[in-house]
Amino acid sequence: MLCAVACTSNQNATEQAEEANEEKFDDNDDMEDVSEFMVKAYHHNMLLTEASQVAAQQAKASAVKDFARKSLNEHTKMQQQIQSLATQMNISLPDSLDERDRQKVGNLTASGQENFDSRYIELVDDASEEMVEEFEDISQEAKDANVSNFVQQSLPALRQHQQQADQLEESGS
Repeated sequence: MLCAVACTSNQNATEQAEEANEEKFDDNDDMEDVSEFMVKAYHHNMLLTEASQVAAQQAKASAVKDFARKSLNEHTKMQQQIQSLATQMNISLPDSLDERDRQKVGNLTASGQENFDSRYIELVDDASEEMVEEFEDISQEAKDANVSNFVQQSLPALRQHQQQADQLEESGS
């Protein structure tokens, strides 16, 4: 009994959401795939939103600060869209970042002002790259019209966001 409680408390919110969706959609492979995508997309949005919120306050370079503000606005809107779509489809989403990603955000503030901008851009670049890949993958597979529309509407902004992060990283900002 204690192991079950301890194991559950150690499980992260993303894993909990994925397991809840697997139980709900156990006999529907298409919905399992869609719910897995939605959980990942929401998780990445939470990470980018929290990191950008910190960067909007603490970034040193004005280009990084402006990028963080724009990123915060875009990912907050996307997060709301994912929440709305997930509610319509009865998909469970994580309610918090996992420990690893909380540490990533925490490391931003602990890195000191001189390293902050480069660490933030690196975090955004990595997360954006993963998001674009996930969105491109699901765009080929999604059978649900609402998910397909959301993905097609979101991909151009995600690609642009990734390009901007690449440019900031290359410029050394």
